[in-house]
Amino acid sequence: MVSLTDKDCDFVYVSLSHGTHLGYSFEDLVDRNIFDFIHPDDLDYIKNLYSEFLQTLEPVTLECRFRHSNGHYVWLETSANIVYDDYGDIKYFVLNSRDITERKETEEKLKYKDEILELALNSASLAVWDCDIKNKELYFSKQFSKLLGFGNKELVLDTQTWWNLIHPDDVNSVSKALNDYYDGRTTVFESEYRFKDNSGKWLWLLDKGKITKKDDSGNSERLTGVILDITDKVKREENIREYANKIKDSKITREKELHHRIKNNLQVISSLLNLQSEKFEDEDVVEAFKDTQNRVISMSFLHQKLYQTNNLDNLNSKDYIKELVSYLTNLYNKNKIDLNIDVQNCYFGIDIIIPLGMLIN
Repeated sequence: MVSLTDKDCDFVYVSLSHGTHLGYSFEDLVDRNIFDFIHPDDLDYIKNLYSEFLQTLEPVTLECRFRHSNGHYVWLETSANIVYDDYGDIKYFVLNSRDITERKETEEKLKYKDEILELALNSASLAVWDCDIKNKELYFSKQFSKLLGFGNKELVLDTQTWWNLIHPDDVNSVSKALNDYYDGRTTVFESEYRFKDNSGKWLWLLDKGKITKKDDSGNSERLTGVILDITDKVKREENIREYANKIKDSKITREKELHHRIKNNLQVISSLLNLQSEKFEDEDVVEAFKDTQNRVISMSFLHQKLYQTNNLDNLNSKDYIKELVSYLTNLYNKNKIDLNIDVQNCYFGIDIIIPLGMLIN
């Protein structure tokens, strides 16, 4: 679209294409001032540019919104030049314009998506990184720079500096995760590790990335990914584990104390049974007392084992059986009994061990 205006920016000529793109005929625009058609939000910018144009007299290119005949606005990119008269004074401004509405709408959509992406990344404490494998450089987004305490700016590190900032205890695991990905053993690079920030504090990071560019020979050129700060999550998990261990230790202590008291009470009962059996001369009655006493002792051995172990859910039946049988053979005169104990290391809970002791008894 070509148009001419005088020095005051009143139209003196417009091409027919104005009708196609803007819906105006020659009669609609001639003698009308161009500023009357500029979007209100662009008007100050255009007037300032016009003032500078009059001072510099240099060609200029600008973008603004121009009102269509049906009322909506169309984005135009316009190049302005000057035509002089025979006396060297400004005669016309020559305006060459093209419709860029579609391009501007695309730019707005991309800008909106970028803003949404940045908002999402900020909300999720995510940072984007891009690794130039050939040149051994890492580019980090502003989110990562802020996370490390370097301010609101993009950060560039060489790969060796990046490795140096990883906690020494985590270097091997990160290297393995990276090699597993490069060698095709995993579909994505993923690793959790500690990274030193600008103050020297260690941050826990979850790092994920994939190859985004290869050369013509199939060699990897770029590796791109995201980093999530999981420091708070790791601390919460550590606190939960510590609390769970404290509860477990407290529970074990209480249960062990309970088994110790039961063992003592059973020994008292055994002693009472032994004393009571001495009052009888009938062998069947004495044998019955002894049998009952042995059953009590077998349970006492079990609770003694429970008191001595740190794992109350799994007791080694081999040790328990040997001690119980040893006691019983001493009680019944071991010189007359030959023993052959063939028991493997089997671990059972208390619900199985107690009946087992009764059967052996």
